[in-house]
Amino acid sequence: MDHVKSDMISQFSSKTIKELLSRLESLRREKKKFTAKDKVLFERLDALNTRFEQFTTKLKDLEKNEEDAHQLIQTFDSSIQDKITKIFRSFSHHLQKYFSKITGGGKITAKLLKERSRGRRG
Repeated sequence: MDHVKSDMISQFSSKTIKELLSRLESLRREKKKFTAKDKVLFERLDALNTRFEQFTTKLKDLEKNEEDAHQLIQTFDSSIQDKITKIFRSFSHHLQKYFSKITGGGKITAKLLKERSRGRRG
């Protein structure tokens, strides 16, 4: 008897929740006679199915929001890098100009070091 139970469980354990809910719904449509307990179980099934659909929708919304946030961060990072580069060029120009005046024609070079990726720090 335990062998039969484990076979029944194993055939459903590989199914997705959506597949299991679909199968239960089709069983409900096929049979006409249900006990009061069965009807309560089908009501609970409907409630679970509704919650599953709500959570699936929320998950999709969250994934979309996450994607939008990543794109926004990339846009900001790019904009910030452009501004830093522009400001640094102006700084480098003025540094060279004043250094040349102070030293009577000397040259100086300033280099902008790029920050390492945040994921590599540790």
